[in-house]
Amino acid sequence: MNAALFKRWKVSETLLKRAHAALPRPESDEHELALDTLEELGDLVATRGGFWKDLMRAAENMTLLDRIPKLQKKFDDALARKRSTGTA
Repeated sequence: MNAALFKRWKVSETLLKRAHAALPRPESDEHELALDTLEELGDLVATRGGFWKDLMRAAENMTLLDRIPKLQKKFDDALARKRSTGTA
């Protein structure tokens, strides 16, 4: 790696670390944060129904019952997408 590229890499790394440090501390526990992140990622790509079913079960296990209807809808949508395209 040349010196200019290495310097840009380090500057980017420093800026990203500073931005991360500036975020407020989460009020949720790590599992809920993981659930949030997985849900966001699942919204970005076409996931299978099983993905959403697992998130629903995790939410239920964590007694985050208010999250289940939204996850159920995403599960239903994934199944409908599978039926309409004939893919898994």
